[in-house]
Formats: sequence, C-alpha cells, structure tokens
Amino acid sequence: LSAEQGSILLVENNNSSHLKIISAKGLPKEVVKKGYVSEKDSISQWVIKHRRALMLHGNVKDSRFISTVDTRRQIKSALSVPLKAENKVIGVINVSRNSGKKFTQYDLNKMKILAGQAAMAIENARLYEEKMQAMRMATIGQVVSGISHCVKNILTGIKGGLWLCENHIKAGDMKGLILNWELLRRNIDRLTLLTLDMLDLAKKRKPMLKKTNMMSLIAEALSTVRLGKRNKQYEVVTDISKDLAETYIDEDQILRCFLNLLDNAVDALPEQGGVIKISGRKVDYSSGTEVMGHRWGKAKQLIIVDITDNGQGIDEKDIPRIFEPFFSTKASKGTGLGLAATKKIIEEHKGRISVESERGKGTTFHIVIPQF
Repeated sequence: LSAEQGSILLVENNNSSHLKIISAKGLPKEVVKKGYVSEKDSISQWVIKHRRALMLHGNVKDSRFISTVDTRRQIKSALSVPLKAENKVIGVINVSRNSGKKFTQYDLNKMKILAGQAAMAIENARLYEEKMQAMRMATIGQVVSGISHCVKNILTGIKGGLWLCENHIKAGDMKGLILNWELLRRNIDRLTLLTLDMLDLAKKRKPMLKKTNMMSLIAEALSTVRLGKRNKQYEVVTDISKDLAETYIDEDQILRCFLNLLDNAVDALPEQGGVIKISGRKVDYSSGTEVMGHRWGKAKQLIIVDITDNGQGIDEKDIPRIFEPFFSTKASKGTGLGLAATKKIIEEHKGRISVESERGKGTTFHIVIPQF
C-alpha cells in the first residue's frame, strides 16, 4: 500500500477504550514505548465502535476526531479498518501516507482483505494460546493432585509407624519397636524415591557420560532392592556379558533406572516368591539397520538389557499408559513416577525402553542404549 506509517491495535479485556499496540511502524517513539492508545473518541475507537472502515484525507482533520489528531504528524491520507473475527471486532489496523498520492477506494478494498486475513490469524493465535494455557493449568492440577495423593499415602504410613513406635516405647516392647521402625524406614525411603523421581522428571539433563562397569551397577541395584525388600523371597537369574564392564553412561541416572525397574519387578511377584531374570549384552551396530524398531544413526555399539519377572503381568489396556506420570498399576503402593522418570533418563541417553507383558505370566522391559 506504499504506506509510511502503520499500526495494529487490539482490544484488551473487551475494553475498547484501551487499545494495545501489538505492531507499529513510523509512529512516534513515545507512543510505541507507551504500548497502548487510551484516548477516548480516537479514530481507532470510532472504527471499532461503528464496525466500519474509514478513509480520511487532508492531514486527517476530520471534524469527528479533531481533538485526538496529533498536529505534529503531517498525515496526508489514512486508512483505518476494523479487525473482525467471528462477527466480533477485536481491534483495528491503521496505515497512513505523509506524502505522495492519497489512498483510493481500491486501496481501502485491499486493506479490508488484508484485515480479514490478519484478524483470522490473530484470533487463531489467541485461541491457541488460550488452549495451551488451559492445558498448562490442567497439567499443573494433575501434577499437584498426583504428588499430593502420593505424599498423603506415604505420610499416612509414617504417622501410623510413629504411633505404633510410641506405643511400643511406652510398653517397653523392643521387638515391636524394631518391627515398626522398619515400617517408618520404608516410608521414608518411598518419600526419598518420590523426590528423586520428581527431580528427574522436572529437569532436562544432559547425561554425564563416563566409563562405567554396568555389571557392577546391576549388582549394586540388585543388592539395594534386596535390602529394601527383605520380607520377600525370590530368585534372581543373571546372564550379563563381560563386555558390559566397559560402557559409557551416566552412572547415577542409569542406577536409578535399574532400581525402579527391579523394585517394580519384585512388587509384581506373587507372595510365595518368583523369579527375576536380568540379561545384558553389547552388540556392534551397522548403520541404517533397525534394532527395537529404531535406526540408531552414528552409534557404533548398542547396550541391550532385559529385565523379566514371572509376576502378575500388566493388563493389555494399561500397557500404553505405564510410562505416563502418575499412572500406576500398584494402587496406593506406587507413585506413578518411577517408570516415567526411567523413560526420560533412557531417552536422554538417546536410548529407548519398551515393555512386553501378559496378565498372569509376567513382564519384560527391554532397554537399548547406544554407544557412540
């Protein structure tokens, strides 16, 4: 349109007397810095109120707007067109010329077409932002609700344990005190794991890769889980290749993954006990081939670890959701964060984790971590 000045103003909070400048060119710096136009009876507000476009000439000294025309700006011709979205005026778009030819009806028609497209784009962006905000609030609500539920369950166990311990102390019953002290310790451990899982989920981390003996890491995870699950009897069968003695991973983070997966495996076993199998190996990778349904780019080798239990298994309908935060098949015993945190850690290692399970027969988690 060969305009020398222009602006887009939007109605804020359904108040047409307060127009926010979202884009401007050629306007006085103090106007742009202010960020809004609030003068009553301005040209823009007239256009919004009457829902129709204006074309003005001759320094824009129209009798309707004499009080609001800035005499410092020598404007020869101006167009002001309402931005309409779904039969609602959401703002106005203005252009002006200080010299040269005056705008014509042809220019005004072009401006109306442009305003229609601009209004649609702006309204779509607003609707998208509103949707994203609603999703953010829903997610925050889900997170707060999930964490509150988990913490409440754990605190119930701690309060119960404290009450029992106090009664055993008063009665001088050391055997009962030791037994219920273990209940307290287990719930504090659960609270610690919940905190670590939340930290894993909340932050995007770059793994601190260093040379690690994964055979020792798996042994440490098994030892830790056995200590925490002393009341349950089960057999562990391992088949771990010696070449896992030299891997490049974030030791602390992968240990957390093994702890989560082994803890789940033990919980899934029947009361009379069961079997957990752990296999691990390192394989050479040929570029372009698929392993676990994925191409691994420039990886030279792949670490493959499988953790299997012969426990209760997972319902088919639940399998697609087990890596979702706060989804748990363990009722009040689970936080629903362990597997979500595990998946995030594995993916931060550029790896993949998947699951196979059949109700009543058991579950296998497959882990692949590339080595570059």
